[in-house]
Amino acid sequence: MYNLDETGITTVQKPGKVVSTTGKKQVGATTSQERGELTTLCCAISAAGTHIPPFYIFPRKKMKDNFLNGAPPGAKGCANSSGYMNSEIFVSEYLPFFIESTRCTPEKPVLLILDNHSSHISLEAVSLCKAKGIVLLTLPPHCSHRLQPLDRAIYGPLKTFFNAAMDDFMRMHPARPISIYDVGNLGGIAFSKAMTTTNIISAFRSTGIYPIDSDVFREDEFIPSAVTDRPLDEESTPMAANQSLVTPDRQPAPSTSHKTPEEILPLPKAGPRKTGQTRRKVKSAILTNTPEKERLELEHASRTTKHKTTSKVSVTAKRPKQTKQKPNHPESSDEEDLPDDLLESDEESPDDDEPEPPSAPCSDDINVNTHVLVTYKVGKLTLYYAGMVIKKDDENITVNFMRRVMDSATIAFVYLENEDIHVVDFESIVLVLGDATQSGGTHRVRNRISFQVDLSSYGVGLR
Repeated sequence: MYNLDETGITTVQKPGKVVSTTGKKQVGATTSQERGELTTLCCAISAAGTHIPPFYIFPRKKMKDNFLNGAPPGAKGCANSSGYMNSEIFVSEYLPFFIESTRCTPEKPVLLILDNHSSHISLEAVSLCKAKGIVLLTLPPHCSHRLQPLDRAIYGPLKTFFNAAMDDFMRMHPARPISIYDVGNLGGIAFSKAMTTTNIISAFRSTGIYPIDSDVFREDEFIPSAVTDRPLDEESTPMAANQSLVTPDRQPAPSTSHKTPEEILPLPKAGPRKTGQTRRKVKSAILTNTPEKERLELEHASRTTKHKTTSKVSVTAKRPKQTKQKPNHPESSDEEDLPDDLLESDEESPDDDEPEPPSAPCSDDINVNTHVLVTYKVGKLTLYYAGMVIKKDDENITVNFMRRVMDSATIAFVYLENEDIHVVDFESIVLVLGDATQSGGTHRVRNRISFQVDLSSYGVGLR
């Protein structure tokens, strides 16, 4: 049975207590002036009182071997530009390190308890754990400060010893700031002092995980959660138990029973929940079980399909007109029973939501250096972009697109420094813009291009 969690250690320490004579008013301690760099330390402890070597994530692009100088034996590290754990590092770097250290197999599985961070519950991580004999059990949300063994009895002493080691380093090396190359050595000193068998066993015992103790938490420790207790139906507030029904003919009898402090001064309550919250609710679960794994697979497939749908831009022909067809009614029905809009002429009604593109121009009207308006179809949206033809062949044309200037009083365009060139077909051309007019005046607006054609109804966007 293992518990895994991450914590951060920085290169700037907070000075501890300083011994000085009584009455002295100016007592100082040495610390670094820089903001500091954060390094992530990932640890795993066992309910048997053992631990596996630490895993460092350094805020660098590339990993160097001297980052781990002085680190505990068997420690491993990797580099990430942010210095934080992510799903890619967890799957490709840490899980193989954990499997090698614990020697778990499907025949001899291990239980790994961790929180619901997104880097821990990816589909790749669950698949690898299930194949290698790791049973993933997640903690309930907002409970890790009580149920996480590493948070209860390990990381507190670890940071205390790490801060003390940094104080000693600053005294031994005056005027020298602590760098990322010293984290491994200082972390190794603190790790050996904090990761003791007594602390690890106490960590699991204090959470009630091992030995199992369902009454490890007192009743008063649940009081902070009372401020968010809400009835199932928030619109109707239930009547208090000590309130009696008051009628015009009957007055409430005086109560002689004792009142609790909560009835005299009730605890404050949190406000109503915000509507439109899109955050998915999570709960404690065994992720390697088949139902949970299938749920993750469905979510992964849904995200992948949605990403492909939104990122794929297809070039299509002009949008056909949408007409309202007159329904077929029986010959015996009376015209007076029909709606008024069906008694009118059969003319096609215009689409008020989107402009109606004109017929595509002839290919003979499109030549090199001709400015055209191109349409793109993205899902249910029809987008329009302006550009200049730079190449033409029998089937397709090559267009250098322009970007619309949004701060201009009129619809104006500018060419990008890095040309935005795309190949489109003739059917996607909806309009020939004609001759371009270049703006004059200041240097900021002299490169703007406008056209005599009214483009306000097309909603020409950025490119």
